[in-house]
Amino acid sequence: MQLLWAGNEQIDQGDCHASPHVAEAERLLLEARRLLASCARSAVAAPPSVTQPRPRPTPKQVPGTPTTEELSIPKNVHFALNQHALGETSRRVIAGVVSVLEKYPSLTLRLEGHTDSRASAAYNLALSKRRVAAVRAEMIALGIDPARIQAAYLGKSSLKAVEDSAINLARNRRVEMVFIDSGGMVIHAVDQEQDLQLEGGAEHKK
Repeated sequence: MQLLWAGNEQIDQGDCHASPHVAEAERLLLEARRLLASCARSAVAAPPSVTQPRPRPTPKQVPGTPTTEELSIPKNVHFALNQHALGETSRRVIAGVVSVLEKYPSLTLRLEGHTDSRASAAYNLALSKRRVAAVRAEMIALGIDPARIQAAYLGKSSLKAVEDSAINLARNRRVEMVFIDSGGMVIHAVDQEQDLQLEGGAEHKK
């Protein structure tokens, strides 16, 4: 506008009257350039108008915490009639339990010995002790610290099955493994019958 005004003044009244308008136009031009440079610097320094959320870290498994699959471990082994020796299948079951105990030192266990109901209470109590001792010795031989193993002897006082068949009698001849985690986690072990030993010496195969 100042340049347009200057042009009209020059035509009508000469250069003298046009000069102030030209000077004002030059001043406005310099001011515009200064403001433009200031805006450019602000645009570079300003943060983005939309703040992007920071990506959440991928959850990681806490070291030393058993997985669901690893907690689905057998909780028992079985024995032949009047015997405390471990069968081969029982040894494999114990080896699997030991592998989990080795990986997670927060886990301990209690071995509970059981028998079927035949014979006297005193005889069966002693038999349940020998069965617990056999499982404990196997675990220690495989590297488990004895301090992590507790023991309880129940004889025939806590039958698992009604003794109306050879299979149910075999189910009662067992050592139960009760797992304990020092952090308070509940351990859901599973019942297994791969090593059931029927009377006559053969292991029961499901």
